[in-house]
Amino acid sequence: AVRSLCQLSAEDGVDGLNPERIAKVVAPLISQQSQRVIDHAAEGLAALGDVAAPLVLPYLIHGEKSERQAAVQVLRRLREAGLSHVAGLLAHQDADVRRAALRVFQGSDSSGQEVMRFIPGIAEDIGQLLQDPEPKVRGVAALALCRLGSKASKPFAEQ
Repeated sequence: AVRSLCQLSAEDGVDGLNPERIAKVVAPLISQQSQRVIDHAAEGLAALGDVAAPLVLPYLIHGEKSERQAAVQVLRRLREAGLSHVAGLLAHQDADVRRAALRVFQGSDSSGQEVMRFIPGIAEDIGQLLQDPEPKVRGVAALALCRLGSKASKPFAEQ
């Protein structure tokens, strides 16, 4: 039901189903215990588009592991809107938040060229995280940098 409601709301011409209002109702569902509910809520939020990004960001920053994973899933699918919202989190003091932000870049539905066009300088920002004190952050930074392509990762090849 959640997915259908979100998909209907995302379609043009459906009266009374404001995507922003629906997103506000659906976003808290990513903190449910049922993985099935979380998956359907994440899929529905992604279908709603850009309005979902600011609503799932708090779950990426403050959420438990399953909430972070759901937020990453939504933000990846939102392409430019999702990437733009997490770019600033690459410098967050919490390593888990930095790692989650990197996972959005690593698995984004956007190509590496699109990402670099959306967010100039992102390759350098991600490349700096190859020196992060946390090994798990460094590992995901390497994967995210590779996802951007050889042109983006070449300056960091020796790190």
